[in-house]
Amino acid sequence: MLDDYTKRGMVLRTTLRLAAEKGWDGLTLLEIAEDAGVTLADIYKDFGSKTGILTAFIDEVDRAMLKQAGKPDLTAPARDRLFEVIMTRLEILTPYKGALKAIYCDLRCCAPGRSSGRLLCATLNSQEWILTAAGVPPTGPRGCVRLAGMTRLYACVMRTWLNDDSDDMARTMAVLDRELSRGERWLKRLDAVVSDLRRIACRLAPRRRRAAGAEQPGAG
Repeated sequence: MLDDYTKRGMVLRTTLRLAAEKGWDGLTLLEIAEDAGVTLADIYKDFGSKTGILTAFIDEVDRAMLKQAGKPDLTAPARDRLFEVIMTRLEILTPYKGALKAIYCDLRCCAPGRSSGRLLCATLNSQEWILTAAGVPPTGPRGCVRLAGMTRLYACVMRTWLNDDSDDMARTMAVLDRELSRGERWLKRLDAVVSDLRRIACRLAPRRRRAAGAEQPGAG
């Protein structure tokens, strides 16, 4: 996924390798630049910061996921489509698991800072692309609920995946399947509540119109 012939690719590869070896928190931009054979000015131009390198990697993962996922089969159940897209993403991430584990551990221990907002935006953007790649619209009121649910689901699956050393990712797939089932049930309950509220609103609408008419001057 990451090339060895552009400065961008070399910086991304070097950063992930050094993160796996040394951890993320203590890794400096100077170390990355020297190991990748680029200047700090190059890193500033292409990434802006260490966090910028991470968000650039997330962008590369999004692009690779969308390329491999292709066009969604809308005849298949939504949960099956989501399962396939998320597993595709995890397969893309597998070569970088050691680095991601170190990064996740260090970021979890750090106090929230200015970089947290940038990472959060990149993460939410990725969740939107996961839903879109699966043919599940992330827009509108229901889309907002889906996006929130997908963000929670993906975080849960990632925690499992980072500690799943099996070749077949059996634990990860089991958690993903469970969380998709839970999300599916939750959305059905939400739809039922929304339908009930709509029926109540429809029954109340004529009464409101009559009450409004009665309050008009000269009414009756």
